[in-house]
Amino acid sequence: MKPKKLKRLLLVLMSLLFVDFIANAFLFFILKGTMTLTVSIILGIIIFSSIIIIIFLHLLYLGILKLNRKTIKRLDDALNDSLSEKEQLEERKNDLEIQLRHTQKLETIGTLAGGMAHDFNNLLAPILGYSDLVLSQLTHDNTLYLYVNEIVRAANKAKDQVEQILKFSEQIEHGNKDVDLESIIRETVTIIRPLIPSTVDILLDIGDDESYISADPSAIHQILVNICTNGWQAMEESGGKLTISLNRKLEDDDFIALSISDTGSGIDIDTKLHIFEPFFSTRINQSSSGLGLSVVQGILSSINGSIEVDSIAGFGSTFTVYLPRKRNTNIKLENNPLNTIAGHILVVDDDENITNMICNMLSDFGFNIELFSNSHDALQAFKEQPDKFNLVITDLTMPNITGSSLKSEMEKIRNDIPVLIMTGYGTRPQNSNSRILRKPFIKAELISAIEDMMQK
Repeated sequence: MKPKKLKRLLLVLMSLLFVDFIANAFLFFILKGTMTLTVSIILGIIIFSSIIIIIFLHLLYLGILKLNRKTIKRLDDALNDSLSEKEQLEERKNDLEIQLRHTQKLETIGTLAGGMAHDFNNLLAPILGYSDLVLSQLTHDNTLYLYVNEIVRAANKAKDQVEQILKFSEQIEHGNKDVDLESIIRETVTIIRPLIPSTVDILLDIGDDESYISADPSAIHQILVNICTNGWQAMEESGGKLTISLNRKLEDDDFIALSISDTGSGIDIDTKLHIFEPFFSTRINQSSSGLGLSVVQGILSSINGSIEVDSIAGFGSTFTVYLPRKRNTNIKLENNPLNTIAGHILVVDDDENITNMICNMLSDFGFNIELFSNSHDALQAFKEQPDKFNLVITDLTMPNITGSSLKSEMEKIRNDIPVLIMTGYGTRPQNSNSRILRKPFIKAELISAIEDMMQK
């Protein structure tokens, strides 16, 4: 029976019993002088029983009321909990949407940065190339040699800066290779120094000993940038010191320890539990994706490295990265042999400054060169005489037919034709018959690449 019907029934029964009690009590007091003892006892028992039953029914009624109140409270609590969970889910959804938009914004910025770096490399190519040509014609005692040498140095610095931008925007593809950790640290500090407030000093304690590891250089750059960014942001208001150090003498000699310390506000215990979670950030309403340390941890996992955090709130933080040491490293320094090689080369680039520069670079090395600024014309010339050419040098990004498409069309006609692809981006060659030459380049780099391709 439903609680409402039961309450109504109890009220009716209590009412009837109460009426019966009043009637019996009235009868008892009216007839008490004329009733026999037996009748008086029976009537008294009936009245007393009515009282007991009324009390029982009343207690039962109160119990149902209390039960209903508890049920209502439970339902109310459940409804509040449901509303609270819904609000939390809605808030989490909004947070994820904001994080997604921020991540997409970062990807867009990376793409734009990569495109700008590519265009800048194309502008640097003739500056560096022609300066190198002029330098090769001057003697060291010539005053112009000093001037042109400064132009070359400045162009090389610009080239390095653009390469870092391409690395950070993930426009350069790298595999793991043997790299000196010390040189990567110095490169990274050069890049990030202009981004860090002048109130933050960067101190290096990395020594001069070899510290080779096998890793993707751009990934190590990313680790350094992400951790250093967290460090200087912790000191943005008060200033302080950001210290980068290397420890090559660990108990486990298979690893090198890279430590990055700051004198900032430190990390409390609760925050420390979450710092490696994706999208976690303590910089509320500020430009932070919350991905920095999770990316670091992902990179280290892929190369069997690890990371530790030592921090106390109010006393700064130290992030220690353990990187697998590369032993018996034999890193070959590139020499740039300028041996004279004969051959017929087809050169195509929509920028005539580049094709003319290449022609000038190769003029002393016995090559027969045909220049094209239109990829359609270059393909037609190759179709007419495919066996005439020993090598094709093409730009990657061109109107009409791109360098990759041109290479594919030429390989349909002659599948063994070597192709040297010039690009301001950084991509891997598609097969053994092709190679990437990064813009900007100097004559020695061009000749070395040509020798390598023609010897294959």
